[in-house]
Amino acid sequence: MADAPAVESPSPAPSLRHRVISGSAWTIGSFGLSQVLRFGSSIVLARLLSPEIFGLMALVNLFLRGTQMLSDVGLGPSITQSERGEDPDFLATAWTIQIARGVLLGVLCLGLGWPMGWFYGESALGSLIAVSALTVLLPSLNSTSLYVLGRHMQMRALSILDLACQVFTIGLMIAWAFRAPTVWVLVGGAIAGSALKLAASHLFLRGGSDRLRWDPRSARELVGYGKWIFVSTMLTFFAAELDRLVFGKMIPIGELGVYSIATMISGMPVQAILAVGTSIAFPAYSRIHREGGDVERAFDQLRRPLVVIGGLGLSVLLACGDQIISILYDARYAGAGWMLRILVVASWFLILECTNGALLLARGAPNLVALGNAGKIAGLVTLMPAGFRWLGFPGAVGAVVLAEAIKYVLSVWSVARHRVTVWRRDLAFSLIFAGAAGAGVIARVAVARTLPSALFECAAAGLAVLAVWSPMLLRVAKSIRGA
Repeated sequence: MADAPAVESPSPAPSLRHRVISGSAWTIGSFGLSQVLRFGSSIVLARLLSPEIFGLMALVNLFLRGTQMLSDVGLGPSITQSERGEDPDFLATAWTIQIARGVLLGVLCLGLGWPMGWFYGESALGSLIAVSALTVLLPSLNSTSLYVLGRHMQMRALSILDLACQVFTIGLMIAWAFRAPTVWVLVGGAIAGSALKLAASHLFLRGGSDRLRWDPRSARELVGYGKWIFVSTMLTFFAAELDRLVFGKMIPIGELGVYSIATMISGMPVQAILAVGTSIAFPAYSRIHREGGDVERAFDQLRRPLVVIGGLGLSVLLACGDQIISILYDARYAGAGWMLRILVVASWFLILECTNGALLLARGAPNLVALGNAGKIAGLVTLMPAGFRWLGFPGAVGAVVLAEAIKYVLSVWSVARHRVTVWRRDLAFSLIFAGAAGAGVIARVAVARTLPSALFECAAAGLAVLAVWSPMLLRVAKSIRGA
């Protein structure tokens, strides 16, 4: 990292369109590479580590994400959205709040790790969570330059930094797993990656204000905007993780590890869309909104390619997800196949919804994002027990899909309150999504009769899916070239 180029204080780009295109290219490209690395490392580590280890780490990560999200006061979105987002006093106050939050979370992890181990009947959780507290404490010291560069959609430096840290972390974990295949492989790798990003954010990035400072005016603005971010993030955590919170108590730890593999793969297209929504769409909408521009037109132009690209990936997973699992993982993870094909439908609703959420945040309406998450939680609490009682674990997984649909419906209603109508376009997209997956299944079955090979079946399904989505892909490419 010593020869990495320093990034100077961000300067205005020639136009918002240039920033969006450039930022999207870096975000999508780096995210794609990141997902390839993540996916590849999961395959290698799954060969070296047992499902029980992945199940344990799923519970550790669940606890760490919970402590982080349940204390999120929205510093990043506040800096992105505020007119004072580059004021040194504003940034220094945000950094001070960030550090205080990190210290508090570290203490919380030390105190609650062992009770969580007792609750789930896994004594190892106590020490694992206590040591993993470093992955919460270290990021609280990251430079505010990360937020400033994100505000300007200067994604090149951020993308390079994230990829470098990921490569280092993966390399360390795999080397460690070869020598000592224990759960500490995953914990140690995460800590090392956090430490590297902390150091690099201060050494190679510029534009932030990293000093202890308490400016009452800045604190009021940060907390004022962040109070709804806090509520929304708290609800987001339970909406995203309630299934694993419940399943961790309901099913064996090994099966939870298999479920975590299925959720990781089904979430890959969604995470790509979320990355663009957070890094590009939200800053772009915020700037257009501040300048009094046509947010609805920008929303449609940016949303369409995200939905089409995400839908293409999910259609392939729906058509042949079980075969993909059989190709990439050994027999211990075979159950992830049927889980994946169900969870893909939930991911489709999530892709449609998360692009709506970026618009609501830019319009200063995080309360409506919170409403959608509350609806999903209510659906999970109501439907998961019923699904498990009637249909067992598959029924409970199916309830996750219905709960995500509830959240999507509430997001459609919310953006309609801001004079943006999406349901007609989403219905058309959904029909294409279902048709593409159906075509993939038909092609897969046809090939299986003559060439009964999982690899050939997946290839046939992928080509059929691509054929159905190709008119929309060409339309998207044409609109980007003409932008």
